[in-house]
Amino acid sequence: MNGDYPEVVFNAEQRAFVYMEIIINQNPTTVRLHPLQNEIVADFRHLFPKIDVQMITKIDYIQMRATPGCLEFIRKYEPKIPDGLCMAFLRHDASKSVSSDNTFNAPRVFEMAVEMVRNVEGVNERNREAYTSHHLEIQATTKLI
Repeated sequence: MNGDYPEVVFNAEQRAFVYMEIIINQNPTTVRLHPLQNEIVADFRHLFPKIDVQMITKIDYIQMRATPGCLEFIRKYEPKIPDGLCMAFLRHDASKSVSSDNTFNAPRVFEMAVEMVRNVEGVNERNREAYTSHHLEIQATTKLI
């Protein structure tokens, strides 16, 4: 096993929970995750005009990755997003927080693009009460070592 794996998982988990705290504590439609957010969202929507970002299944994700232009999208933004190709936890359901049953691994650039679209299009704001409740449940039942 790669010796860096636990650190990579820790960083992905830490980023995911920090992001949840941010969108819980302020209106997600005002959150700018990156200076190129408008460009990233426009390119994502050009590439995936019909994808419903409310719910992205693992099968949706695999199909999206197979879409012509997806690799170019990732390559375009990977150098501009810190750790762009590192593992990140992409939420399946925008109405739930980050948890083992609501995430799967995706490159950080892809996960950020999905969350940017969710923020800009108001998906996270519409689901704010639900994912906040889910996040608080997880915090109440999780014991840190």
